[in-house]
Amino acid sequence: MSELMKAYEAYKKERMYDKAFECVKWLYKDGDYKVVQDFRIKMGQVNKSEKTLRLARSSYFLTAQDNFDDYMIALEWDRPYKEKFYLPRRNQLKPIVHQMQRLSDRKIKMLGVSAPPGIGKTGLGDFFMTFQAGKHPLKGMLMGSHSNSILSDNYSECLRILTSDEYCWGEIFKGHNVTRTNAANLKIDVDKPQKFSTFQFGSMGSNLAGKLRAVGLLYLDDLVSSAEEAMSRERLDKIWLNLNTDYMQRVQGDEVIFLLVMTRWSLYDPIGRMQEIHEGDPLYKFINIPALNEEGKSNFDYGGSIGFSTKFYMDLKKSMDDVMFNAIYMGQPIEREGMLYPSDSLRYYYDLPEDEPDAIISVVDTKDQGKDDCVMPVAYVYGNDYYIEDFVCTSALPDTTTPLLASKLKEHKVKMCRFESNSAGGGQARDVRRLLKEQNGITTITTKYSTANKETRIIMDSGWVKEHCLFKDETVRNLDYRRAMNKLCSYATASKNKTDDVPDAMSMLANFAQGFETNVITVRQRFF
Repeated sequence: MSELMKAYEAYKKERMYDKAFECVKWLYKDGDYKVVQDFRIKMGQVNKSEKTLRLARSSYFLTAQDNFDDYMIALEWDRPYKEKFYLPRRNQLKPIVHQMQRLSDRKIKMLGVSAPPGIGKTGLGDFFMTFQAGKHPLKGMLMGSHSNSILSDNYSECLRILTSDEYCWGEIFKGHNVTRTNAANLKIDVDKPQKFSTFQFGSMGSNLAGKLRAVGLLYLDDLVSSAEEAMSRERLDKIWLNLNTDYMQRVQGDEVIFLLVMTRWSLYDPIGRMQEIHEGDPLYKFINIPALNEEGKSNFDYGGSIGFSTKFYMDLKKSMDDVMFNAIYMGQPIEREGMLYPSDSLRYYYDLPEDEPDAIISVVDTKDQGKDDCVMPVAYVYGNDYYIEDFVCTSALPDTTTPLLASKLKEHKVKMCRFESNSAGGGQARDVRRLLKEQNGITTITTKYSTANKETRIIMDSGWVKEHCLFKDETVRNLDYRRAMNKLCSYATASKNKTDDVPDAMSMLANFAQGFETNVITVRQRFF
């Protein structure tokens, strides 16, 4: 341990926090951010006297120039809590903030963020621009959106953050000042006037050539203006063209970072196309935070009047078209063209019939590679109806899914189960059979290799699934069941981004079930 660290520990033990903080500053300059975190934790454990609050404040202002999370806390330090933007939303927005930090540190080149309307995306964007302005005041930033009226609000908010006593920007970035503003052209200069200002704002289609330039950051926020525009492929194509002609041609040099923030509308919106083009590139990160998590709870319940409760989103879901709700609020755009299993085309139930089922069967579409899911529907058979009582739907690896499958088969007392005999299925079928034998399970396991074209088979079997299968009402589904239904109802034959594991499993179930069907022979009198 260095002498400086020993001194820090000694001062902290003796509660000599002024002296301890002097060590913190030097240790932080040496790159030890953990010491600052440790210091703050200790400050939180002592009485919040004026002295400890002052030292905690100093530690945040120490790191605010480098750490985006700390910057936003320090920036609003003097604001009343009810008026703060970040702290009330911090827990929910931290995943986005973490990726914005990576963008600021140039660990990634582009960050695409999709989330529902009203959750604070634009506020984060304004804070991020002022953070970059303090770090790189002479590297011009360009922000774009679908209209100048929207950008005028961003201009005003950024200027307020930079100049108002309500914020601590000037204290965080000492020596940096606003030197020129132009409300008509939506420009702000920090430190000295430049041809391409620190802050530049320009709407799509407003002839940006020669006027604006992104040298440090290109930030695009909600380029799609409305549902009407989003539902027109022609208009989405025009937006994409404008993005590449109006904005991407205003980028200067290889050091520019890109922030793309949107509410999702369509697979063909800008963030969807960017994601498709750069899929697999580690320098391009795309994150989506849906309105509801996998347990059906709100991801944005901030409390008070600024959040969105689970009830709010569930009421909204009931009143909206499924396709639009999934796109705008769940970040799961689905093209209506070619939708195979619209939710209103399926049959649902709350409870199983009181009688004993004729049979209990299941099939397993095993996880093969990459982003595939392991999917197993469990069907209780009553006559010609197949009640899908349970689902396994997980992207976990076989060492996790194998005991899970065996457990589910035993729990439901499944009589027969068919595994798809692909490169992974045969081996997993043997492993599940071995586990069931050890646990005295009753399931007979078979395998079958699927030779037909998968998409053709899924389409051909969809009619049988809609006619004979009943699915649990959404109010009584577990986590895997919800995940499976989302994937089933979002499958579209015309989609660029197919998730076909659940539809494929239902097709397997249709084939397996129809193999049990027998012809009914009726004895009649001859007619001749």
